[in-house]
Amino acid sequence: MSLFRNPSYVAPELDAFFGTCTTLPLRQNIHPRLSSPPTVKSLQKQNAAHLSRIEEEYYERLTKLRQHHAQPLEKQAAEAATAMERLRDEHTRELRMAEISQEGSLSESETSRDLALKSLQEEHALAAKNKEQQFAKDMQRLKDEHTQALIAKIDQHRESVQRLKAVNASNFARKEQEFNDQIERLQAEHRRALYKEKVHQSALEKLAEEHSGAMAKLKEESTQEIARLNAALEESKAGRSADASLRKEMEETIHTEQHAAVLTEIERAHAEELERLSDSHKSALSSSESGLEDLRTFLVRKHTEEVARLKADSAPRPSTDLLLCLLPNIEVRRESGSASTGGSAPSGTI
Repeated sequence: MSLFRNPSYVAPELDAFFGTCTTLPLRQNIHPRLSSPPTVKSLQKQNAAHLSRIEEEYYERLTKLRQHHAQPLEKQAAEAATAMERLRDEHTRELRMAEISQEGSLSESETSRDLALKSLQEEHALAAKNKEQQFAKDMQRLKDEHTQALIAKIDQHRESVQRLKAVNASNFARKEQEFNDQIERLQAEHRRALYKEKVHQSALEKLAEEHSGAMAKLKEESTQEIARLNAALEESKAGRSADASLRKEMEETIHTEQHAAVLTEIERAHAEELERLSDSHKSALSSSESGLEDLRTFLVRKHTEEVARLKADSAPRPSTDLLLCLLPNIEVRRESGSASTGGSAPSGTI
């Protein structure tokens, strides 16, 4: 079992495999960008990472393969050990039965019993030895078969890795060519951009010269215009003092007329508002009086009904005293409401 747990028997194959792995460059798919193209160091890092992943995947598959071959071998060894124990138990039981039969046999002599016992022990020992040798041969045969199968799997995996290396190498060459083409295209675009910038710079210099000439001409014209305006200003200052008194009188006249018009408008608005308030007060007063009259009629009718009911029941009359107390207040509020014409309208409540 130690043969499959210890990978030393495949060390030459592994050394040869990883020796060839380090000689071929590997590279992942590269997507070049215009802003930041990949460098040689980044490509080397990517190749190293890809190689590490391949080695890790190889060791993982190798471990799984060993476990896959070791499990049935361990199972067979356990079954063989169980069979050997069963044979030993049967051998011991047969020996015991022979001893018992020899002890119970009176017709055989002691010498014959010893010889039979020895011959029986020798036969069982020889059978056990033959079975152990056969088991050792079967185990060695199984180990050889599993070793050959494992080596075949390693060879298959090595071939797949070699194919992967070839594909990666071709991809690396193709991507490198694309990268070089991209660099050449960027260099050509950069040269065109530099030429355009040069042309733009010369145009800017020409515009700057034209602007300087135009500014000088404009400055000269502005100086002449300022001198002319200053002369005109001096002339206007002389006639401004004569016009000042006339302008002041005109402004005072205009201000007086505007003030009179504003006062007239305010008085008219006040008269309209006063008339509107008077009309609303009168309407509110009339509505309050009608409401009070309706309330008084309702109370009188209520009182008459209450008195009739009380007379019919011969009971005390608290509603009469209440009405006698409330009627003077109603009359007083009605008289005060009709007398006040400029105040607020009565609320119509008791």
